[in-house]
Amino acid sequence: DILAVITAALCHDLEHPGLTNNFQIHAQTALALIYNDTAVLENHHASRTFGILRRPDCNILENLSHRDFVECRRCIVAAILATDMAQHFTLSDKFATRLATGSLSCNSVEDRYLLVQALLHAADLSNSVRPLSIMDLWTKCLVREFYHQGDLEKEMC
Repeated sequence: DILAVITAALCHDLEHPGLTNNFQIHAQTALALIYNDTAVLENHHASRTFGILRRPDCNILENLSHRDFVECRRCIVAAILATDMAQHFTLSDKFATRLATGSLSCNSVEDRYLLVQALLHAADLSNSVRPLSIMDLWTKCLVREFYHQGDLEKEMC
């Protein structure tokens, strides 16, 4: 699980083009067509992660057993897909409900995946609570991306 969450954290925005899923879908980009308008960017990040990990010089998972590889891959993909903001309330509600009905169990694969998903999603949103100087840099980058996307949207009209 530790290897999976670290890998997912490192790769969750791999090759991010700075344009939202909604933009990808409405612009009918190649990515939107490949991923059938569903979690377009997150599916791309996960796909590219395993494209890189298949390379012999990058395959940090090569010594895992087949069973462990399958479980690790499933966890990485689930964690990356959990960073899709369209899933925010579903994931938050599922996590809150699970905590309200008892504690998470490290013996439960489902609970471990849910925890990994919640941790990565929270980390993905954490820049707004970082020290002001860091938060300010991230905010400026995000605003530039949004303005760039807005300019592209105007051109599409």
